Amino acid sequence: MKEGVRIAAVTSGPIKKGVEAKLRNTQIVAVIGSKKGIEGILSSKVSVDGSDSTKKIISMIKRSRFREQVKAIALNGIAIAGLNVVDIEELNRKLRCQTILLTRKRPRRSLLIQSIRNACINTEEKARKISMLKKQGDIRKVGGFYIQAYPDTDVKNVLNASAELLRLSHMIASGISKGESMGRI
Repeated sequence: MKEGVRIAAVTSGPIKKGVEAKLRNTQIVAVIGSKKGIEGILSSKVSVDGSDSTKKIISMIKRSRFREQVKAIALNGIAIAGLNVVDIEELNRKLRCQTILLTRKRPRRSLLIQSIRNACINTEEKARKISMLKKQGDIRKVGGFYIQAYPDTDVKNVLNASAELLRLSHMIASGISKGESMGRI
């Protein structure tokens, strides 16, 4: 991936636990930037534990002035807003962007699959989410992060920029939702 590409780092705001979480939406924020700096911020809302994250990310980026410039989408894992699984293959197909999943802790796909089986009532939705999880690339540890890329190519030259943009996106989403940002990504 070229060094000067624009990255859209997308994260969701914090969510309430329990029954209340299923009844609400949460904020998602995309910070657009590169190694040279931040160029813009986009936002939308997604259903907590829903299945609209892919559609909302695509819509948010397509309607922005950054559409032609964004060449990579960075996510902090494959699910946002609880169990709202992102279809990384569809992001790639509709936005013509590489998707980078970036986490500090090693992803535990089996636990996520078990959570989906326990939480999803609709069998069709359950099967679709589990199918999307299986599209993830190989997990590699690079510079203190676990990464997966789709398509699976080298992302070392944009890794630090992706991590910083994700951290900023997380802080903004948390600040909007709670009134003050907390924690670290």
